[in-house]
Amino acid sequence: RNVDLNKVHEFMQHHDTFRVDYNVELFAGMYFHPKKKNYPTILFFRTGSYTMMGGKQWQILKDCERFVKTLIETFDKVVISMTSC
Repeated sequence: RNVDLNKVHEFMQHHDTFRVDYNVELFAGMYFHPKKKNYPTILFFRTGSYTMMGGKQWQILKDCERFVKTLIETFDKVVISMTSC
């Protein structure tokens, strides 16, 4: 995968569940810090890999996993360039 982290960052600026921390000069990944209790912190990378840390409820973790997979599909540069042909 090749996820456009700049577009993900723009999209996540007003998200109600996560606050985004992205500074490519300091760290290649993006942090999703939870605004809500029991939600995990998510590290998200350009390659589409991600790590969830600290979640306490199974259903919340599954919802976060679906959310991250949707972000990957939506902001994948390869899919975006193929659909414009």
